Amino acid sequence: MYWPPTMSLPAIGAENHFGSLLIARHGIDLPYEEVRARIEPSLLGFAVECRGFRADEVAAFVTDIDVLWRQVLDQGPQPPPDFPRTEIHIHRLSNQMDAPARVGLARSEFSRGIVYRARASVWGGDDPQQSADVGRSFFGGVSDTEFADVQRRMSSALSEQREAGNIWFGRRFESAGLAAACAARPELVGAWLAPVLNPEHPSHVRALLLARSFYESLCSVLLSTQPTVGVPLYFALKDARELTITSVGFARLNLLDLALFAAPDTAELRVAWERRLNQARSDADLLEVVVTASLENGSAWLDDVLRRDLQADRPFSRARAVVLCGFREKGFAVEALRGIAALGDDTWLGKLAAESLERQRRNQSAEHQARALMCEPDTDRAWAAFRLLLTVVDRRIACWHERVAAEPLARSRLTFVDSNSHVVEKAIFDNEKPLREHFLGQTVREGQVWPWIDAIIAPDA
Repeated sequence: MYWPPTMSLPAIGAENHFGSLLIARHGIDLPYEEVRARIEPSLLGFAVECRGFRADEVAAFVTDIDVLWRQVLDQGPQPPPDFPRTEIHIHRLSNQMDAPARVGLARSEFSRGIVYRARASVWGGDDPQQSADVGRSFFGGVSDTEFADVQRRMSSALSEQREAGNIWFGRRFESAGLAAACAARPELVGAWLAPVLNPEHPSHVRALLLARSFYESLCSVLLSTQPTVGVPLYFALKDARELTITSVGFARLNLLDLALFAAPDTAELRVAWERRLNQARSDADLLEVVVTASLENGSAWLDDVLRRDLQADRPFSRARAVVLCGFREKGFAVEALRGIAALGDDTWLGKLAAESLERQRRNQSAEHQARALMCEPDTDRAWAAFRLLLTVVDRRIACWHERVAAEPLARSRLTFVDSNSHVVEKAIFDNEKPLREHFLGQTVREGQVWPWIDAIIAPDA
């Protein structure tokens, strides 16, 4: 039984993810209490949706959420200080519920390196090297013993939370049914938001750490239905320490950013989108903004920003627009880049424009090779196309993957790509290394950027 009256959930058991989907979709004639008792908690809202949002069932769903929320904040065990950063990975952008999200260690847990810094350096952000890391050999990577220890700590903490009844910690909570729940009990929404939106609230940190997946799903709903509270919730979550990140697809796009740009294109949301753009501190950040905006409702806004900033008086705004154009394959963007590139590589904007044109060429090459992989009947040529794809692919694969997947021979080749998804994801990560290390033509490091950057980006600068 997944939702007992005490909300004290047992260890893993009962129906699995796919069994829960079957009950939600085809158990419409079953009594709601039976569905509630058998279904996976994260899919109960989906079941309520499939059953037509019956008023009594929506009310019961809201009550369950509120009871669980209070129990988690009041009684949930505090995560251990050595809990590793984890990642919930949703395989496909479309049909997110059709496959269970994978939970594992985040990439940052496997990074190992040394940054050399001048002794006189007194600014530049966070120091990634802790004293315990100094002298540790990074050439051998993460040892089997270290990996096993990290896995043990992760599994132990997740089990502890599950046994305490917390289904939100380190797990995905679907947003289906939440809009109806919020509409049915708006006063509860205010109570749920208070700990997160008020940094002085005594449960502020606990809410962000223990119930993050609930708040992320709630945010995705409120951004579209109540942006006056959805936008502050988004930035509260973005600014907070996160133990678990949720990513989607080959591109591992941030689910929270996708929710932000999936909201309706309104003046209020455009202000939030601009604020998200101003948070970019590397070319990789700019790429993520372009991809997420292009996939959702921010495409027109993005084009307006590019046209505006290409004519801006501030060199920073023009430079950023040039880099953004390298990720945006629109006719006006290509034309603008060619004109600016004519200034020559000895100018800041001219060099950025030349690099942006090369980035457009690489994306075109990636799509071409992906199409060859899907269409080429000769398996040797298809394999060659796949290997060439790995040399140029980046997160823009999310913008054209479904279009290429519609090719005639795609079905059998998609099985091959899916079985090698980890190879594609690693290639994307490796290919974007220069983007993570540069911002508008200047070298930056993780957690580092020029101390005056906020004053430059600020609207009133």
